[in-house]
Amino acid sequence: MKQEGLLLIGISGLVDGGRFHLAHGRTAVIGRSSACDISLRKLPAYLALPASDREGDKPFLTVSRSHVRITVRNSACVEIENLGRHGTFLDGVAVDKTTISDLREKPRDLRLGDRQTLRLSWGDWDDADGPVAIRIGEDVDEKRKT
Repeated sequence: MKQEGLLLIGISGLVDGGRFHLAHGRTAVIGRSSACDISLRKLPAYLALPASDREGDKPFLTVSRSHVRITVRNSACVEIENLGRHGTFLDGVAVDKTTISDLREKPRDLRLGDRQTLRLSWGDWDDADGPVAIRIGEDVDEKRKT
């Protein structure tokens, strides 16, 4: 079953190559805490680092435990809220809280701290151009029926 929503594709830093999907009406927190919906500590690139490089969260020093909250209302209303000390940047501009209304027309770049960048676009899980690592909001009721 196709399901439209927010696609988040990692384009720089240790999120590079990561693929995530956030469905309508869902909220996700991204950060370095393992309690986050999208935890940078669980990314394959991070886990592949030698233990000495992961010590003290060196790769994520400018990413907070809970860094950004993303809420998908619909394709014309995606809310971004900075929760981190080192900033959240939408297309290079620092944001505290903003709403994106044009993701159907053009993708946007969301940077956490100074290195981790995700490309935000609107589409279907199948449009992620590769396997989606995390799907937030998959229709659980549909799965129960089968």
